[in-house]
Amino acid sequence: MQRIHPCATLDAALNALDNGGRFYHLFSDARDEVIDAGELARAAGVIGDRQKVWLYFDMALADLSSDHTEQVVRRLSPALREQRARHRPRSIDPADLAGGGVDAGDAVVVTGIPHYTNDESHFRGFITMVTPVTALIPIIEVYQTYLLETGGDAGSRAARIATARKTERLPQRPARFGGIVKALQDASGSTSPDEVYLEVAYVTPIPA
Repeated sequence: MQRIHPCATLDAALNALDNGGRFYHLFSDARDEVIDAGELARAAGVIGDRQKVWLYFDMALADLSSDHTEQVVRRLSPALREQRARHRPRSIDPADLAGGGVDAGDAVVVTGIPHYTNDESHFRGFITMVTPVTALIPIIEVYQTYLLETGGDAGSRAARIATARKTERLPQRPARFGGIVKALQDASGSTSPDEVYLEVAYVTPIPA
């Protein structure tokens, strides 16, 4: 999970994204007024993951005006503008994540207050792991698990999110979370459209 500090100005966004890429991106040049795929991947901290690239892009520009965001988008290569139209994440409410309003595999951004839980009554379900054989493992043994609400106390129908187990525990304060929706399985390995969670890739704390 990577923390994103949204760009406060247009210049900051262009400096962050028009960055020349990694050392092996021989045809990427910093500050050439064109943002290419290698530069986006470097900024997002990924290699070859289009969904996470566009999660990072939207979350990094979240505090810009629509006019400044459009100016950044115009710096994208034509191929990337087309790719963004296909892979741009959805911004949803916790209720959409909790109530079956998304599908496994969707990239989404959701805002709320995380409540840590290690209670199977709130976060029951399994994921498939290869360890080295394929096995169903309770998700609470693999991830830090949270219930996400817009405010107040966590409840059984709150949206479910998960972070890598070795990451720092999330504070119980408002934040914006970006990630990929994943399906939970029951003990038989079956899935249900309503039984999903968000595997968090990026987080942006929201100032009080």
